[in-house]
Amino acid sequence: MVSFYEGNSIEDKWEKFISDLEALPSEFKVLGINDYLFLDGYEKVVGYKQAGRLQNIECLFPVVEFRIKKFGGNKVFKRVNFHIIFSLRGKNQALS
Repeated sequence: MVSFYEGNSIEDKWEKFISDLEALPSEFKVLGINDYLFLDGYEKVVGYKQAGRLQNIECLFPVVEFRIKKFGGNKVFKRVNFHIIFSLRGKNQALS
């Protein structure tokens, strides 16, 4: 997200990202927020939602991407990325 959006500050970039999410077609109700190894981006987007933004989105899921260096296969398809979508069920779950 940081490298895709232009802005004078990281907050300017976040504002543009959140505005784009708010401008999604009405069919988009559920989003997975993808991060590499951490949940920082997901937590930031949840903060915007809790502050009253993203009213068009009903549910956010944390997604963590793990990039595996050595996996197998031929040279073209040697690397594999795992995307883990976490469930939000259960009152006592802590993701961070």
